[in-house]
Amino acid sequence: MRPIRSQRGFTLLEVLVALSVFALAAVAVLNVTGEGTRTLAVREAASLARVVAHNRLAEASLSPGPLTVGDTTGVEVQRGRSFAWVLRVSPTDQPGLWRHHVQVRESTRSGPGSQVLAELTTFLAVDA
Repeated sequence: MRPIRSQRGFTLLEVLVALSVFALAAVAVLNVTGEGTRTLAVREAASLARVVAHNRLAEASLSPGPLTVGDTTGVEVQRGRSFAWVLRVSPTDQPGLWRHHVQVRESTRSGPGSQVLAELTTFLAVDA
């Protein structure tokens, strides 16, 4: 009579292949999660920068004082983040019509090479 051999369990090769497949899947999931987090941070900064730009244009359009031609700069904090803005007021070809253009950058990265996160332009009629 022949001895019955039990074939229970996995071979070492099968375990290594399974671990390799799991590791590849885990790396892919971690990469997608990390990229999503980075994208969310960039979109949040751009959204807050648009709020700053809208605030600057609203303030410029509601300002009762005389029109200041040229560049005005400042820093505004939104949700704990600082944003540097530049408001440029310039005349247009139409008499009494002025261009208000604002650019917003994150103030920790402000400088000539830093990325503009928001940029808006509006035109305002001003009586002479």
